[in-house]
Amino acid sequence: MDLFNANLSEVLNRWDLRRFRVVLFDFDGTLSLLREDWPRIMISQMCAELVRHGSREAPPLLYQRVEQAIMGLNGKPTLVQMQWLVDEVQKLSGQAESAQVYRQRYLDELLASVEPRRAAIASGQVSPENWQVPAAGAFLNRLQSSGLKLVLASGSDREAVEYEAGLLQVRSYFADELHAPVQGDPTFSKRGVIERLLQQGFQGSEILGFGDGIVETQEVKRVGGVAIGVASNQENPQQINRWKQQQLLGAGADAIIPCYQ
Repeated sequence: MDLFNANLSEVLNRWDLRRFRVVLFDFDGTLSLLREDWPRIMISQMCAELVRHGSREAPPLLYQRVEQAIMGLNGKPTLVQMQWLVDEVQKLSGQAESAQVYRQRYLDELLASVEPRRAAIASGQVSPENWQVPAAGAFLNRLQSSGLKLVLASGSDREAVEYEAGLLQVRSYFADELHAPVQGDPTFSKRGVIERLLQQGFQGSEILGFGDGIVETQEVKRVGGVAIGVASNQENPQQINRWKQQQLLGAGADAIIPCYQ
C-alpha cells in the first residue's frame, strides 16, 4: 500500500481509530476550500512589494523564494507571514509598512475573492458541500459518532473561521474546541493548542491530525501523533495536489490523501 497516494479507507485501515482519543484539524485547505486563492494572493502581493523596494531577482526565482517561505509558515497566524515580508523589505534597505498594514491589504484582496462564495452559500444558491474538501462533513460526523474529541486549530483569524465553519456546517463538531488567533494575534500557535491537550491528560500518541500545512504536520509528529497530510486539489478533488504532497512529506506526514472519500 502506498500511503503517500492513498484514499481515506486505506489510511484508516493502517491505524486503528481506537488508538486515538483526539482528532486535530486545520481549517483552510483541510476542511474548507473557500480560501483556496490565499497563496496566490499573498505571494503576488509580497513579490510586488519586494520589487517596489528594489529586488532584482528574476521574477520566477523571486516567486519561488517567497512561495517557499510563506508555505513554510502556513498554519501560523497571518501576521507572522507579514512580519517575514517586513524583514525582507528591510533587508533591501526599504521603508517597510507595518506587518498589520500588510496583513490588512492582503485580507482585503482575499475577502474580495471569498465574499461571493460566502454569499452564494448564505443565500442558498450553492450547497455548503460545494466548498468543503469532499466528504469532510460526513467524516467529521463519523468521528464524532465514534466518541472522539474533535479539535480545530487554524492560523486564520478566529472571526472568519467561526463564520466560515458555520456556513460550511462543520462548526458544531468542534463545540468549544475551535482555536484561532484573535485579530491576527502572533502569539497564537498550534503548538500551544497541542500542549494544552497534553496538559489535559491526553498522550501525544493519542492524537490523529489532519492538515494541509507544514506547521500542524510537524507539531503532531513532534508529540508522537499520527499526521495525515490533506493534499487537497480544488480543480481535481480526487487527485493529489503534488506540490502540497511534497511539502507535507517533507514535514513528516505519515500518509497523504486528497480528500475524505
